[in-house]
Amino acid sequence: MEELREKAKQWATEALLFNETLTQMIHTSIDEMPLPWVGRPYCPACESVLCGVCGECHSHDLHINDSDCPNDHDTMGRDCFVWWQALKSVITAQQMEEDD
Repeated sequence: MEELREKAKQWATEALLFNETLTQMIHTSIDEMPLPWVGRPYCPACESVLCGVCGECHSHDLHINDSDCPNDHDTMGRDCFVWWQALKSVITAQQMEEDD
């Protein structure tokens, strides 16, 4: 799991191109994010993972369906945004591992 976290941090640093403070916040969220995903709360309507900060946001999940979910109560504050970028980094790193 630590190797996956390090790959996710590297991807976040190289691909997201945020300022140093925001990048560090994303790295911290990656370190704190529970892995594996089994048992994570999700929306029963659209099956998106629920935000690890507020427990409500999920419109920015990494699913293919672009339609809005009626159960989404997206507050998307700064901390939610950071958490979603960390989630994106971890999922991308997992996909890269699977492709290797």
